[in-house]
Amino acid sequence: PMSERVFELKAGPKAELDEIRAKMEEAKEMPAPVAYVSKQEMKDARVPLDYRDYCAHLLIPLNRCRESEFYLPWKCETLRNAYEKCQHNDYTRRIALKREAE
Repeated sequence: PMSERVFELKAGPKAELDEIRAKMEEAKEMPAPVAYVSKQEMKDARVPLDYRDYCAHLLIPLNRCRESEFYLPWKCETLRNAYEKCQHNDYTRRIALKREAE
C-alpha cells in the first residue's frame, strides 16, 4: 500500500538550503552580502533600477544570454537557476534580519 512507502528527498537545493540555515543558526549572525558589480557596470548593462541588487552579477550575463538566444525558455537554464537561487538566498537573508529586529 501507499502508506508504507517512504519518500526521501535527494540531496539538492533543499539540502543546501537546510545547511545554510543550520550555519546561520550556529553563527547567530548573517554574513554580509557582497556586491560583485559596480553601479556603473549595472548602468552600462542597462539593468533596471528594481533589479540592481546583490544578484545583478548573475542577471547581466543572463540577460545577454536571453537576448542572444531570442528568449527561448529552454536556453540559459543554468544562468536562470543560478539567478533565482541568488534571489531566494537574498530573500531568506532579509527575512532572517527582519526576524532578528523584532
